[in-house]
Amino acid sequence: MYLIMMESVQSLWPKDPKERMKIMTPMMEMGKKDLDSGELKMIGMGPDGQNSFVVSNQDLKTIYTKTQFMAPYIKCKVMPMLSFDEAMDVMKEMQK
Repeated sequence: MYLIMMESVQSLWPKDPKERMKIMTPMMEMGKKDLDSGELKMIGMGPDGQNSFVVSNQDLKTIYTKTQFMAPYIKCKVMPMLSFDEAMDVMKEMQK
């Protein structure tokens, strides 16, 4: 599981809202498709429109492809994460 933190690079976006939507729509459609298929567990967006996150079950090659699709308008930071159960298992192993 991966947590992907995303930040919009505001200086690169067109000022015209219609032009912004031309760029943003394919990104949003990709996220919706991946969410509906279960490849993404969750997508969250800040109300300011500048920050968002994804919890992904995708492999790293797929994540790389998807994050590159959003460049240069969106900066992404990809972090591997343990599930709660995995973290608990580690804690139990440390007690032995």
